[in-house]
Amino acid sequence: VRVRVRGEAPESLTCDAPLAIHGERVTLASAGDDATPAVTAFRRIAVCSEARGCESILEVELSREPIAQVIVHAEARGFPILGAPPELPSAAAGRSPTSPYRDLDHGPDSDLALVVEALEFTPPGAGAPVQVAIDRPPWAVAPDAS
Repeated sequence: VRVRVRGEAPESLTCDAPLAIHGERVTLASAGDDATPAVTAFRRIAVCSEARGCESILEVELSREPIAQVIVHAEARGFPILGAPPELPSAAAGRSPTSPYRDLDHGPDSDLALVVEALEFTPPGAGAPVQVAIDRPPWAVAPDAS
């Protein structure tokens, strides 16, 4: 998983903070919440100086559902993901003109600056794992990468 965040992130950081679902929102858990353990490790790939301010590209390793965990933990460490809504719904919206993930600073076809580059799963009854991978979008490539 790769994300683009606001600010100059350190070379590495970890967020070990349980998550909770409150109705339609995913948040960091508070005392008394029915919490799910979650750990996210971030590794900085690049820092970009943009006209709108400093941004960092981070590679992410996580312990559970990618979108909610990564968005909440990046925000908790002070590095909001570009295009992330101020309050995270429990189910991510798809790409649409009215998507809450749309960040017009990234262009008309841009939503949440988070990409899951590869998945591996075993479909029921298949017996063998299936791997699916995509090319990185341009925003997720470090400026000096070949």
